[in-house]
Amino acid sequence: MVEEHTGILQRWAATETVLFRALGDEVLLLDLGAEEYIGLDPVAARFWILLASEADVDAVVATLLSEFAADEKTIRNDLVAFADQMTARGLLRRG
Repeated sequence: MVEEHTGILQRWAATETVLFRALGDEVLLLDLGAEEYIGLDPVAARFWILLASEADVDAVVATLLSEFAADEKTIRNDLVAFADQMTARGLLRRG
């Protein structure tokens, strides 16, 4: 069975092992588990902030559509890829 990428299956939250701070249009993450800082560029920073505050991918995609000159499919694919990478690193968890 193939899972569809719908809002109900696409929720994330920051894990307890990550701290973050917005610095201008960038975000600095501190991975407490790996004792490592990670800098996010402005686009990734916006993804992080929205996922951390809204968690519902459909709402995040709607917000990003109003902010970036890209189509919904591109934004959704990029957002899910980012969230999957952060999940693999232990910084986000599916919620």
